[in-house]
Amino acid sequence: MRRVDFTLPGGIPLTQGRIKELQDTYMEAINALTRLAGNNCIVSGCTESAGGMIAAGWVILNGELLPFKGGAKLNRLYKKETAVASAQYGDGQTKNVTYEVEAAFIGTSPAGSVLWSNIKPIDTLTTLSVALASHTGNKSNPHGVTKAQIGLGNASNTSDANKPVSTATQAALNALDLNLSFRSDLIKLLGNVFGNNYILYGCELSGSNRTAGAVVIGGELMPFEAGANATKVQVTGEAAKRTLKAKCASTGTIDFAALRRIPASVKAAPQPKDSDWVTCTPTTDISVTQTIQCRINDRGRVEIRGRFRFVGYDYHSIFTIPTAFRPKYNRVSFALQATGNTNVSALLRIQASGRAGTGDADPGTDYILNSEYEL
Repeated sequence: MRRVDFTLPGGIPLTQGRIKELQDTYMEAINALTRLAGNNCIVSGCTESAGGMIAAGWVILNGELLPFKGGAKLNRLYKKETAVASAQYGDGQTKNVTYEVEAAFIGTSPAGSVLWSNIKPIDTLTTLSVALASHTGNKSNPHGVTKAQIGLGNASNTSDANKPVSTATQAALNALDLNLSFRSDLIKLLGNVFGNNYILYGCELSGSNRTAGAVVIGGELMPFEAGANATKVQVTGEAAKRTLKAKCASTGTIDFAALRRIPASVKAAPQPKDSDWVTCTPTTDISVTQTIQCRINDRGRVEIRGRFRFVGYDYHSIFTIPTAFRPKYNRVSFALQATGNTNVSALLRIQASGRAGTGDADPGTDYILNSEYEL
């Protein structure tokens, strides 16, 4: 919305554009207020008398506020514009300047006309406010809503203390007892195979953290919380209340390494055999004195065996592990132990790409591989 300052001294240039600007400004304000009432309605007056005569008043027609001069009622109302004044312009031509704009009845159906029957009077804000206050304050169910209408047709007024357990609820409770009994029997069965401490799923090493999972410790099933990796497993909660949970910690109930991992398919993971060993591919920087091999052991981990000697100086890539035995994340597996000298060793790194290497070693010394890592 614009404002024109007429108070400045010196005289404001009153041009045709300036006058149009003033007209547009007040029309914007009027139209904004008009939208509160809707597109087609009676604002004031326009009452009907005997003989079908409609009194003068104001209406909103197609979202525009217009005066209505009244007259004999016809079927439709339209916006009527009539030139009422003209003037000679600067180019010497005489043109219409002022128009009478109003709403008027018409017997035909021109574009933009509206049925008179669709134009209804609106209440004042005061009337609406009083009606709303009266309605919202009425606590006697003024609409006569029934419990069936809101989906409570089958509801009774029985108190909570006297409500019986439904058939479905009792069946669910019975099934819960059966499920708890079955779970206990299953844990005992798995305990006969894997002992009292094992990993059901998850608990994977991801960088310096362990993922969430489920474990059995001391014969009790519990969730394993994700968190920083550590050597111990801490158990908190109470077995009787079924609130036990485990997580890695610096001090705890059991060493994490003591947890056996159940394979994804117990039937497909029998005790490993010598025929399960798969040969790794050495680089030219080592001389293999005992074939470097890997396989999945009964804990679901990859174990490596072999013996070699460095003949080159690229310790970062000494052999490649077959695809099926490559870890999901890079692993620092174990120390390469030099034969005959327990004081000489090197740290072996297993990468997700399958490349195995170390950061330092002693050329000419035999090293033994005999350890495992997680997939």
